[in-house]
Amino acid sequence: MHIRNLFFTLSIFVVALAVLTASTCEEAAQALSTTISGTVYDDGAVVEGAFILVLEYGDTATAGMSLSNLSLTNSSGHYTVLEVEPGDYYICAVKDEDGNLNIDPGIDIVGYYGEVDSLLGISIPEKVTLENEDQDLVNIDIEEMYVLPGGEKKVRLLGD
Repeated sequence: MHIRNLFFTLSIFVVALAVLTASTCEEAAQALSTTISGTVYDDGAVVEGAFILVLEYGDTATAGMSLSNLSLTNSSGHYTVLEVEPGDYYICAVKDEDGNLNIDPGIDIVGYYGEVDSLLGISIPEKVTLENEDQDLVNIDIEEMYVLPGGEKKVRLLGD
């Protein structure tokens, strides 16, 4: 009888632990599932293989713009950036035309999420805000890409 009670108590403990673990894992998965997604276009065509950079919002490029997350577009030009924390961001796409993992002015094309200026033909970066961990941002599409003016300054996309 004593063994049966011990087994019953142990069974209840295991079930309670499983329920607690499952709910904790579900909460953790929800906290990590916040995403930003969209599609990258250039002149109406989808852009495959573009790096998507989630840049922390700052008043100026020199005041902020540190990399928060990144992703890569698929063959349909679609991207999903996972595990984005609440905050303000700029979304940038970079097509590394020469594959050297640098942003090369005069070679690589870039674009931002934002309205395309009809006179300049470039996107004016628009801030996106992720307010809480339960929010996913969808249709954050980049409509136009352009070559940066030539110059010697290069920015490394990945690594040192």
